[in-house]
Amino acid sequence: MRGGAARFALPALALLLAQATAAFAAAPVPQQLAIATGSVTGIYYQIGAAICRLLRDHPPGQPVDCRTEGTAGSLQNLTIVAEAGAALGLAQADNLHDAATGTGAFAGRAPDRRLRALFSPVVETLLVLTRASHSVPQIADLRGRRVSIGAQASGSEATFRQMMAARGWGLGDFSQIVDIRASLQARALCAGKVDAIAFVAANPVPVMQEATFACAARFVPVEDAFARMMVARHPYYVAAEVPGALYPNNPEPTPTIGVHGVVIANADASEELVYAVTRAVFAHLREFRTLHLAFADVTAEAMLDPCLFAPVHPGAARYYREAGLRPPRACLDS
Repeated sequence: MRGGAARFALPALALLLAQATAAFAAAPVPQQLAIATGSVTGIYYQIGAAICRLLRDHPPGQPVDCRTEGTAGSLQNLTIVAEAGAALGLAQADNLHDAATGTGAFAGRAPDRRLRALFSPVVETLLVLTRASHSVPQIADLRGRRVSIGAQASGSEATFRQMMAARGWGLGDFSQIVDIRASLQARALCAGKVDAIAFVAANPVPVMQEATFACAARFVPVEDAFARMMVARHPYYVAAEVPGALYPNNPEPTPTIGVHGVVIANADASEELVYAVTRAVFAHLREFRTLHLAFADVTAEAMLDPCLFAPVHPGAARYYREAGLRPPRACLDS
């Protein structure tokens, strides 16, 4: 009997193994997706994490193995995505414009034709903080002070330097320009290592919350005439303000300028992959809004309204056609 049972068991086991092997072979191979983001305390990291979560919770027909990649920020992300070091990334619209036209932060380089845009999930604002004991009435009064403008290759650094150029300022107009990572800026300000910190991000910002709470730091307003000039001169800037009472010790709104944060892709990124990312966000927009306070009021129309300064990726364009949405504009002559 034992021998007979074994003779029956072996073919059955072989059949089960064959079925398991066939099922494994038939299972779709996950698409690999790396998203170049930024500091773990920044909004780009949160956007990347939100996209990965939506793809995990609502997997497309071909699953996506999604991960975020920490970087120095916007400028580095543009280079990484253009060189296909990551399929997707996050960048400020002003930096994307410069990369696509070979100007500003990318002056001296050929216009980059490898970049594509998907949508803009946030508006980021230029935030400048000083300690209460060293507060200044407006940005123009930062001259002669020690200022941290963010890490090298970050969008914050590039935006502040453009603001300097618009005012006719150079490095000699400051006591010191300090290169400090965003996550350490609040600590440096409160410790008196710098007189002011500058940062471009979507509110609320943990670094700004830390500084306004720990040492009663105050926001420095951008003068109205200067803000209007920057918006009129540069198509990627918009008028903005830091809401009053959003941060401790800052009860009144603070006028400033803003710039759209853009999800970007390499031109060669898989159309199916980009379609899956775009669909995950727009088809589950209500859930997306719950994943960070900066997304709470976002609408489909707002994400597609601004100029994104790069052609829309075909995968994203396909979703917009299917969903009956008007795709964003590149707003470049070339």
